[in-house]
Amino acid sequence: MKSSGIVLFHRVFDKKYKPELFGMLMSALDSFAKELSEAGFNSFEFDNKRYSIKKANKYLFVASSSPKHRMKKVNQEMMSLAKSFFEIYDRDLLDHFDGDTSVLKSCEECFKAEIQDSLEEPVKKFWEGIIKH
Repeated sequence: MKSSGIVLFHRVFDKKYKPELFGMLMSALDSFAKELSEAGFNSFEFDNKRYSIKKANKYLFVASSSPKHRMKKVNQEMMSLAKSFFEIYDRDLLDHFDGDTSVLKSCEECFKAEIQDSLEEPVKKFWEGIIKH
């Protein structure tokens, strides 16, 4: 999402909140945190989930996970996703993005395919561990 709160891409398994409202909330929280501390914030917990935030090139990447998951692993996955995002979406397109998310639709399937392994890998490892034991 842009730091302004415009959601460019979302992948939600539990559609409890509208992406647009969540994006605006994240942007507002980030702005508020910057007023309190120059560093801002990088995570918070709400409704039995931890929300981790990574900032890269004026964009916010947000992931939700169980508070039981290691932050280091979540952060590694988020950085990998951010890298993929900037490789797939053209720099010129992002630099001149005016809020019209329809221009991103052409690459959306490419990005989904790119991140699929990242999303499925923890589940695969979980089931492989159960089957082996």
